[in-house]
Amino acid sequence: MAPTSKLNAVTTRTLDLAVQIDAVGNARNTLAVTWQNGIETPDGAPYRALPTVGQARILGMYFRVLVPERSRVEGVSGGGDVPLSDPAVVEDEAGRTAIGTYLKVPPGSTGLTYIWTSPYAADADQTGGTYQLTIQKQPGLLPGPLALMITVPTGFHIADASPGLTVRGATATLFTTFDQDLVVDVRYAPDRTVAP
Repeated sequence: MAPTSKLNAVTTRTLDLAVQIDAVGNARNTLAVTWQNGIETPDGAPYRALPTVGQARILGMYFRVLVPERSRVEGVSGGGDVPLSDPAVVEDEAGRTAIGTYLKVPPGSTGLTYIWTSPYAADADQTGGTYQLTIQKQPGLLPGPLALMITVPTGFHIADASPGLTVRGATATLFTTFDQDLVVDVRYAPDRTVAP
């Protein structure tokens, strides 16, 4: 994708994923991705000196996320030089829904936010539910920060969660370095009601 460059070597990526589960088990996901193109920083000086880099300062990329099949895209925002409001591609791929966007990452910070709902992502009923999330790392991608927040429906609390998740009532969080595939589970139950 033009402009072609190797600026990914001086560009970091941060992922922030928030998942809100509703009463019937649908999961509304908000993924905020932030790239920091460091070509103009002191750390980028060796790359600026390369003859193949020349005056290249913009990282061109095609960003994709694969989500559960039948997921519904509800919003796209962000972008670099050109604001984005829609994905370039929404298609079925290998039993999943693929959402893709072309964007340019100029020097400094560039963000992209996807919002989608995955139907019946949790096995849920009035007695509670279980939700499992798998996040797969793209091979060859440099490790970067990942923040995850899972919130269960109103009137429920998280009764059990995977090791590493911090649980506070209806919310489980995780702050980690995304350097390998990640699988987390939460089990939630109704809040207790106090009899009059």
